[in-house]
Amino acid sequence: MNEEQTSQLLQYEGVGQRVAESLLNRFGNIERVESATAEELESVDHVGPIVAQRIVNNEKKFENTEVGYKLPQEIHGTMSQLGNKKSVRDTNSDESLIDLYSAILDRYDLRQHTAQEQISILKHIFHGDINNQHIAEAVGCDQNYPSRFKWNEDAHRVLERESSSRARRYQASKKREVDVLTRDGCCVNCGYTPSGIQDCVVHHIHPVVDGGLPTMDNLAVLCTECHSQAHNGRGAGKVFYDSSADFWEWAKTEECTSRDDLSILRRVFNEL
Repeated sequence: MNEEQTSQLLQYEGVGQRVAESLLNRFGNIERVESATAEELESVDHVGPIVAQRIVNNEKKFENTEVGYKLPQEIHGTMSQLGNKKSVRDTNSDESLIDLYSAILDRYDLRQHTAQEQISILKHIFHGDINNQHIAEAVGCDQNYPSRFKWNEDAHRVLERESSSRARRYQASKKREVDVLTRDGCCVNCGYTPSGIQDCVVHHIHPVVDGGLPTMDNLAVLCTECHSQAHNGRGAGKVFYDSSADFWEWAKTEECTSRDDLSILRRVFNEL
């Protein structure tokens, strides 16, 4: 599934991760989704008339959060030298492009900036015509992180997607995460005991993208491997289960097979 197209569909208010994926599964790509009639859209599960009409009218909740970054003054020469951004992308291999983006970051001493600023500057240089995974490789960040930010031609600036901004507002506070770790004590699925909050993930059982709140009853501790399993290995958003009851049924019965022998011993010890 194309993550970039899924992210674009999430810009329509009322479209969550599952609905976006259902639309892409039905129509194949975002161009066909956005050219479909309201009746065709409503034939997809969980797409009601209001959401269908928003898509037909292209009424996106466009990204509106400013991203703090500033282009280095001397970088404009590089932008003009690159010329046709599409040609740069189409005539170079993946490895060459990653090397190019890395060279830009190094040449203008951008490594000292935050990952968000590095991503934004690269997207600004190429006016968004740049692969998110390539950026992630060059910057050295999570592969899903660059998709949070998008070039906006009208504003002539990189802005944060509204869906990303909304997700940040729904994240649990550090105090809440500590409270959840204190309550659970270990990964609720495999029993791995973390050394601290930095050694585990506080998982939203009902995902943020679907409106899940950072309440105690919607949060649970998972190790990184079990967290990946919960999301089908695809990062935040889609989960494999359909309800909180399904999640807890999985957490009670599944084992995290990718942990080392030490974690298995910890689980056995915890069960004694």
